[in-house]
Amino acid sequence: MELLTRMVEHHLWLTGELLERAGRRTDAQLDEPIQVSVGTIDDEMSMRSVLGRLVGQLAQWNAACTQRRHDWESERSKSTSTLRRELAVEGPLFLAQVHETIREGRLDDTFLDVTCDEPRLFTYGG
Repeated sequence: MELLTRMVEHHLWLTGELLERAGRRTDAQLDEPIQVSVGTIDDEMSMRSVLGRLVGQLAQWNAACTQRRHDWESERSKSTSTLRRELAVEGPLFLAQVHETIREGRLDDTFLDVTCDEPRLFTYGG
């Protein structure tokens, strides 16, 4: 389980590094469309939207675990400074959930996320 914890810690650190570097870009650069040759979840990706999704995914998971709704649309337009502040809050909350889930031996637990428009079933371990 140490590997899982280290992977989450690395993800949080790397997301912070990406936000730090993105903070040096202009709004035009952050909003420039990213063109990829494969299908993606988001048809209108930009550096800002991808960074927003990285932080938003943590916030979404934290919200689901406490039965709160998450505002997906707000992710797409946030400044890098706002995303850094949110990462400083959501990252440690997410990591605390990982630690607790591992400590309690609940990686195989499933839960129903009723905050989605159509409730979804999740398993912590994948």
